[in-house]
Amino acid sequence: MISETNINLIEKLKELTGIPFSIEENELSDQELEQKLNKLLETYSTNQVSASRNTIFLRYLNGHITASEARSSLHHYHFDTDLYVNLYLLRFDRPYNEDDSVLSILSEFIDRSTSEFLQVSDTELVIVHLTSSLADADSMQNFASQIENTLSSEAMTPVRISFDQSTRDFEALPTSYRNLTLAMEIGMTFYSSDRLYNYHQLGLGKLISSLPNEACESYLKETLPGIDFSSLDSETRNTINTFFSTGLNIAETARLLYLHRNTLVYRLDKFHKVTGLDLRDFDDAVSCKMGMLLTEYLDYNKNM
Repeated sequence: MISETNINLIEKLKELTGIPFSIEENELSDQELEQKLNKLLETYSTNQVSASRNTIFLRYLNGHITASEARSSLHHYHFDTDLYVNLYLLRFDRPYNEDDSVLSILSEFIDRSTSEFLQVSDTELVIVHLTSSLADADSMQNFASQIENTLSSEAMTPVRISFDQSTRDFEALPTSYRNLTLAMEIGMTFYSSDRLYNYHQLGLGKLISSLPNEACESYLKETLPGIDFSSLDSETRNTINTFFSTGLNIAETARLLYLHRNTLVYRLDKFHKVTGLDLRDFDDAVSCKMGMLLTEYLDYNKNM
């Protein structure tokens, strides 16, 4: 005979799941059965709260509900909307949920009591990280770098991460989320060799991404006629990008590329002869940088 307590627990399970349960004859005592039923209730209730909280957050970030509606609902699920919020968008090269390794490693690395994992799609995940104090740009960069390094080394899963500023303004979160999405697209278009994209440090890429294709094509045709930046080989492209990253410093570029200074000068002279652009001249260097970025932007749009 099932005890009245256990009958009530079965009814609670039905209310939570919509599934009617029945207990067949078994060797469990009433106390043991009660413990198992309570465990089921606890497990389902926890998962339901997490899923509901994630759904509310995603609906808010995508603009489907208002800030007041989201705040009210999240408070109901014991989510503190008055703390500082740091958003990180993770984009994977392949579905990350094919196994549990990615989420398991993230759960070990990141305190789930102060974070939410929002599963946007099979290849995108948003981490909502709560902090009691404002996180500066370096702190967010370091946190993103730790996530990227951990997933690459332990889960063998490459990932790109974009992030915005830390904020305590709950109403600003949908805008911050849009910034993350834009930063990811700009980063993958113009800085594909990088893995971390700070929305506020995207330089010319952010400006160019707002231009129509016609304006970009017109600039290339009128300002840099006859130069096909898309045909640059990987060695030339790497040399140019390294030269730019050092502030046009020949000695430092040669050191980073493990080249003799004369070899680097030869490469720069060869590029000058072919394109008419002397990268040691600031104006020509700017023109080259613009040409490469515009070409990458147009090529990316063609493949979309």
